[in-house]
Amino acid sequence: MSSIFSMEGKCVIVTGGAGNLLTPTISQMLMLGAKVAVADILEPRYDQMPDEFADNLFYKKCDAYNTSQIKGFVDFAIQKMGKINVLVNGATFGAGYGAHATPDIMTDEEWERGLAGSVGVVFKFTRECLPSLKQNGGSIVNFSSMYGHVSPDYKMYGESGYNNPCNYGAGKAGVSQFTRYCAGNYGRFGIRVNDVTPGPFPAEDHVKANPDFGKELAKRTMLGRYGDHPEIAGAVIYLASDASTFTTGSNLVVDGGWTAW
Repeated sequence: MSSIFSMEGKCVIVTGGAGNLLTPTISQMLMLGAKVAVADILEPRYDQMPDEFADNLFYKKCDAYNTSQIKGFVDFAIQKMGKINVLVNGATFGAGYGAHATPDIMTDEEWERGLAGSVGVVFKFTRECLPSLKQNGGSIVNFSSMYGHVSPDYKMYGESGYNNPCNYGAGKAGVSQFTRYCAGNYGRFGIRVNDVTPGPFPAEDHVKANPDFGKELAKRTMLGRYGDHPEIAGAVIYLASDASTFTTGSNLVVDGGWTAW
């Protein structure tokens, strides 16, 4: 069974790959034989990557809000790897967290930046990668969110300051629809398009700074805990690899049961 999850011959772009959530996934992809180009404003966490596969990891700084930098990054990735046959759209940025989270307070600028940082960045990277993907076939794995499917409960956030903004969930719901649209339009080129819906995978420093917030997250899942970052890797690798060759237009939920109550 291990062979169908092999990443040998896979040339992968991972956006937002320097973050907590996707660092373990990139490490696993490298160990399974992939070449990986990371697009992020921060460098990958090289200390968490397997040294023996260092030659298969490529990085170029990329501001996901800047279209010209996205174009330049895709050119860089093709130059380094020869092609693209997997795109993992993990990058996200936002605006309006905390005090400005709700529609009665959020400004136009915050609303628009939040959409740009969720569904907008997925659109831009997909557009720029499609010429190579149409030549080679392959897989696009988009990142949605549980808040693209259900509403956050404002009571959960208390005084944490982490209140989830309305533009985030609206944009992530858009990611899921964009996924289905692309799956329907590009299947004829051998391109599969799916999305992953993570549940609560908080940054460790957020939990340490506000343990009550962490407890609220944990008790709302069926498993009674929040996710550990390596636990998203299996879902992404399944959709990126040949283990899922008949899977497209789907949403794979990894949320500990949060959205199934």
